[in-house]
Amino acid sequence: MMITVYRNSVQSWEIDQMGHMNVQFYFEKALQGCVVLWNKLGINEKPVELGNTYLSLARAHIRFLKEQKPGAPFFFKLGIVKLGDTEVKTYLEMIETISQQPCAAFNFEFLWTSKLPVEIKKNFSKVFEELRVDIPSYGQPRGLSLHKEHLMSLSQASEKNMIDSFESVILLRQCDNIDKIKPSAYMGVVSDSTPHLLAYTGTIDENGMTNVGSAALEYKFDFFEYVTLGTHLKIKSGIQSMSNKTFVWKHWIFNVETGKPVALASAVAVTMDLEARKSIPIPPEMAEALTKLIL
Repeated sequence: MMITVYRNSVQSWEIDQMGHMNVQFYFEKALQGCVVLWNKLGINEKPVELGNTYLSLARAHIRFLKEQKPGAPFFFKLGIVKLGDTEVKTYLEMIETISQQPCAAFNFEFLWTSKLPVEIKKNFSKVFEELRVDIPSYGQPRGLSLHKEHLMSLSQASEKNMIDSFESVILLRQCDNIDKIKPSAYMGVVSDSTPHLLAYTGTIDENGMTNVGSAALEYKFDFFEYVTLGTHLKIKSGIQSMSNKTFVWKHWIFNVETGKPVALASAVAVTMDLEARKSIPIPPEMAEALTKLIL
């Protein structure tokens, strides 16, 4: 059974350059829904914004099924896929209030970081049986593999044909109440890198967006370290693969001071006609530019 854990609507300030709700806000709202589960499990006595002190988000997989526009009402339902000694896997669906159809699906894998008190652990089997779910086909990976990635350093990434797509220090608004970056803020910096990628592929110019853009169909995140306030981050981006309409970006997020990766994002994107709001084949000039970035 799945339970409702969040209800809201799309705000105008959550819209990105492509005219629909930005991916980081999908992520943020889903994590807010998970906090309801932490409360139900009794592990949120020391609240951390979008998290708790017992679990750390290690991996996220998201499929975007339908774009969301300003004012659209929606709600989230949540279930538990696995509740084990080392990990907790949750599944959430974002559902349109009007159509009652899912518009996004989320698979989160959390790792235990602290030993639980005995009295809290006793409640787990009961809650698991109440909320146990299987992931439907539309919520499962389609264009991305969930295999573990081969890690590389910033210096190794710099030797490859990749774009410097983002560089900044982490601000307070991107951190939780213990001054560590929020998982959704990692998604945010990847999203913020998009205009650099669009400029490289010719879909944005000195006048702003052209009528060609892209939309994310699927995302996978691996989280290696949640850095603290003021950490200097840099993103190196490249192309993993291409087809007629879609392409897969790889975004390596590095801690510049240590040279180590702190997160890795993979994203399946489709080329869009922003006026017709339909997918289109990748234009020849854009395909040529993307081909040069294949890793």
